[in-house]
Amino acid sequence: MNGVGNSALYDLWVFTLSNYDYTSDFDVCFPLHQFVVSDIMLAKDHVMIEGGTDYRRQMQMTESGTATWTKPLARRSRHIGRVLAELQIPWRQVYAQQTTSMAELRRNRGKSKLKNLQKSKRIDAKLQLAKSFEQRFWLTPDDSGDETNLWGAPWYVVPITGAQVTAATHGHQGTVPFYADATSPTTVANINPTTWPRFANYNDVWSNASGALAEADILKIGRMFRHLHWRAPAFIEDLKKGPLNKMRLLTDETLIEALEKSARSQNDSLGADVARYTGAGIVTLNAQGGPMVKGMPPTWVEELDTANTTLRGAHPFYMLNGNNMRFAVEQGMYLAEDTPPRDVEQPDAATTYYDLSGNIVIGDRQTVGGVISYVAAA
Repeated sequence: MNGVGNSALYDLWVFTLSNYDYTSDFDVCFPLHQFVVSDIMLAKDHVMIEGGTDYRRQMQMTESGTATWTKPLARRSRHIGRVLAELQIPWRQVYAQQTTSMAELRRNRGKSKLKNLQKSKRIDAKLQLAKSFEQRFWLTPDDSGDETNLWGAPWYVVPITGAQVTAATHGHQGTVPFYADATSPTTVANINPTTWPRFANYNDVWSNASGALAEADILKIGRMFRHLHWRAPAFIEDLKKGPLNKMRLLTDETLIEALEKSARSQNDSLGADVARYTGAGIVTLNAQGGPMVKGMPPTWVEELDTANTTLRGAHPFYMLNGNNMRFAVEQGMYLAEDTPPRDVEQPDAATTYYDLSGNIVIGDRQTVGGVISYVAAA
């Protein structure tokens, strides 16, 4: 006898249900590996701004050059110089929505309610917001007429250009950014880097297009750390000397693996050099075998796995200062939840909107951060 299949047990199917999980929890398949930027910018480091048509911040860009060595009784000169500029950053708004029919609400209740359908819709809407923010943070506006999209990190932390690679220069030379269509503005947040040369970010270039790290690249990482850790003179009481304890390293998976390989290699020439650098704290391994750079763990950002030679270069390694780059939120628009009255023509549907309005804002661009990536010489 071959036996009877489960589907042939007809009376069982009439009187017995499947074994459903009757807890309130359910699993969610996340669209990204981890929401690095959202966790930092939205959850931890956002700042609330009250009122205003946009975000503005006054900055002292240079010194007036009045310090003069002199002799007793010598006539002294007087000079009033221009040292101030104004940062201007517009608001940008994003929303997600959930729509529920009255039929869904009526039927998703009582003994027939396995899970909370509204909870699922709410998670879906907020995940879309987080995913969109995560993606746009690594992009710039589409073109000069784009008044919708976020000013992401590449707007302020500009990669090295092909001309700079040819000239073999590095340092605070990242000036105007690029739009997605590869054109550039003349100013960054209303400040012209040509007029104010200090309004520039640090950048450098990798030795290899593949993302493999050479000895010179390890030194470049250490150099970027030194050039981004500025300290104010101790005797200037009026100058804020905020901590740099929010520096974060963000890169693609290729660079993570290259750092792991560099730190583990002890037998070839590169490994010996890295071992020496380990004593100086450039590249080490943590207890779990992951790479540490100057005692800080680099974080894999999946969005950076997609090369964008215009906005970021290939295999970008970002060092961003969370004390000097934050998400400014327009007051009342931080994941604001609103359910407008139902439409007279569709009274059996209710829509809830989740709104977020703000933009990425910075202070001293020299200490906002830096990026090392591969860009071909031009």
